[in-house]
Amino acid sequence: MSQESSLSPERYRQIISQFHEKKISYLLLRYPHLLPRSLTDLDILVETQDDYRKAKNFLIHEGFIKIDQEHYRTFLAKKEGNTLLVIDLYKEVSWLGWIVLKKDQLFQRKRVVEPTIIVPSNEDELLIYLAQALFKNHGLNEYKTELMHLLLKKKLDYKYILAQTSENRWNAGYNLLITKLQDRNLSTINVSYLEVLSSLLRSSICVPRFFQLIGRTIRYGIRHIAPYKRTTTICFIGVDGVGKSTIIKEIEQRSPLFFEKFNLKTKKEYFGWRPFLPTTKLISGMMKKKDYKIVESLNEQNKASSATKKVSFKTNLVLLYTFIDYLAKYLAVIGIKRAKRRLLFVDRWFYDMYVHYQGARHSGFFKHLLNIYPRPDYIFLLKAPLEVLESRKKEMSTQQLQDHLQAYTHLAHLLDIPTIDTTKSIDEVCDEILSVVWKDVAKGYAAR
Repeated sequence: MSQESSLSPERYRQIISQFHEKKISYLLLRYPHLLPRSLTDLDILVETQDDYRKAKNFLIHEGFIKIDQEHYRTFLAKKEGNTLLVIDLYKEVSWLGWIVLKKDQLFQRKRVVEPTIIVPSNEDELLIYLAQALFKNHGLNEYKTELMHLLLKKKLDYKYILAQTSENRWNAGYNLLITKLQDRNLSTINVSYLEVLSSLLRSSICVPRFFQLIGRTIRYGIRHIAPYKRTTTICFIGVDGVGKSTIIKEIEQRSPLFFEKFNLKTKKEYFGWRPFLPTTKLISGMMKKKDYKIVESLNEQNKASSATKKVSFKTNLVLLYTFIDYLAKYLAVIGIKRAKRRLLFVDRWFYDMYVHYQGARHSGFFKHLLNIYPRPDYIFLLKAPLEVLESRKKEMSTQQLQDHLQAYTHLAHLLDIPTIDTTKSIDEVCDEILSVVWKDVAKGYAAR
């Protein structure tokens, strides 16, 4: 992880200092003051309902948007340049909708490590990480495991720790994690869902909490079903040589850094014309053997009828079959895989057929096919001046390039597709794309 993808020290200190100036009573949860690490977000607990209201209004005024909300927590984010600023604003120490620690005691025991850096006590730090491991993350990663070992070496008030875990009905879960931490050979700690349920049953008077966890987990799982847990498809179309491959490669590399908080995976897919159905592959093979090029043949036929703009039945039949083949490809390549949580960058789409088949431009039937074909979540038309394209695609004539440019321009107008000028720097192009997609992507991935 590069440092530039995380909150810069100056930026998060500025946010914290503004909380301080506005007299908002807060604690920084899981702040790396004991064991340094880069920050991908800020976890801020406020003391009162009024503090919560003031903090939320201030962040929204600063340009943050709400991308997720639980009963005691609001998840906010803001795009600043190449960085996504993320803040978890808590009004209680709570995960999956219930309180795990008594907040008033945290504020009574708070520590000021720097003028504006106000953190929980060592005991509360330990409890916060362990509660999150138990109720949300089902374990501790390498950093958190090392931090727990560091805290356990300090002089701790175990009477207070026992009181907090017992009162909030997860003392057995606390003991489970502490037992696992005693094995110094483990660099990470894993806790299964069954271990969580078992620990709750062993805690005193915990049957309501046990069933509460089951109920909340079911709702939590439902939120992972579409449209929340799904692939976000970002598609690029344009004349050959406009820079689609270069831009896809660059944005694919930048996206995981920008969306680091969400552990976002990416994939790219070529969606240009290739025979997909077995019958199409068979027909295509037969055509190649006879050296018959159906696209060129149909285009020549349509040149003759372009003045009257009449499209033959044969052309419409080919367009319909092409639609069916493309639809089958969509269902197999993208449709059934949309439950995976990732970003999918696609080079070309079914819409390109409008450019490459001259008959498609004059076919009212094909325009209906364009409207009913599944649309990607985001689609961009990449454009460049003719002289730039001529220098990149020397195998295409100037007339061909002009024809494709005009067809793509008309297609963009027909389907309301936004246009991006690729003569800008790659940084500007990537930033323009992220500026459009980041809100919906963040909202979808935050609902986890």
